[in-house]
Amino acid sequence: MIYTPLKKMMERRENFVLVILVEKLGSAPTPDDAMMVVSKDEIAGTVGGGKLEALVISEALKALELFRPVLLKYNLREGEETGLICGGNVSFVAIPILPDSYEIKIVKKILEQVEEKDKGVCVVISPESRGFGVISEKGDIEGLGWIPVDKRDTIIKQSIESLKKKEKTTLEIDTKIFLVPLMPVPRLVLFGAGHISKYLAEIASMSGFKVEVADDRPEYANRERFPGADTIHVKDFEKTLSEIKINQNTYVVIQTRSHELDEFILEKILQSHAGYIGLIGSRRKIFTIFSNLKKKGVDEKDIDRVIAPVGLDICSETPQEIAVSIMAQLIQKRRCS
Repeated sequence: MIYTPLKKMMERRENFVLVILVEKLGSAPTPDDAMMVVSKDEIAGTVGGGKLEALVISEALKALELFRPVLLKYNLREGEETGLICGGNVSFVAIPILPDSYEIKIVKKILEQVEEKDKGVCVVISPESRGFGVISEKGDIEGLGWIPVDKRDTIIKQSIESLKKKEKTTLEIDTKIFLVPLMPVPRLVLFGAGHISKYLAEIASMSGFKVEVADDRPEYANRERFPGADTIHVKDFEKTLSEIKINQNTYVVIQTRSHELDEFILEKILQSHAGYIGLIGSRRKIFTIFSNLKKKGVDEKDIDRVIAPVGLDICSETPQEIAVSIMAQLIQKRRCS
């Protein structure tokens, strides 16, 4: 995930290059949402590794030296410069960013879009035009001020369509215009700081999730046990539930020290718009909690939102294995739905 290193580079007022995947056709090792940040001293993110990544980094550093954005195109076929035989094509835009440049405002806007605010689209005009901006889900524009009104309307309309489909789009309006959807960083909230949560927090952070841990026991919910967590809530669960914001981009996994607490938290979470709700426990425990919630008048349709037992069935037994099974299901939910 590039966003934490990106923030630090901006705080240090460093020069860097933002590399964005703008087109991907056919098979390629590059993730669909690939971005990299490249400076003289640091590299964050990936465009697929290997020789392809080395080429992109080299070209990005040249762009930084010349302070000139470039479009990088690669054919991933046998005998081509990348040495890959995937068969697809990928294109990247490498945009140099200086601390006081116009582009830094756009980078800040990108960070806002991905950090649990409105979804948006990064708009990159063919590099020689040096056009760069962000269009929010509501149609608000940051940057791209030089574009005529009639073309702006077309770009806004196509951007919103691209966002709905979660697909990159390339437009031809006098020049090439690349539309890259910006999806918020997924957020995982773990209620209960036990053994499974300890390992799940670790691999979720490595998988690009923002991780929050909630428990009322400081001996469990602390930085020593959860060094990679973005936030640790150490207070009464009821107070935590009243303070945190849960939306469709929030994944929730519940496993506290008692089924009574699990039931209390689950009842509250079912009143939210959480995109994923997982409950850890035996089938007997789950049956008991669900029965109690129905007696309290909780709608069965809401209860059906709960994934329990949580995780993919890989015959896991240890806390580490259970954490892997849950993480696999979280990735499946994020990437396949």
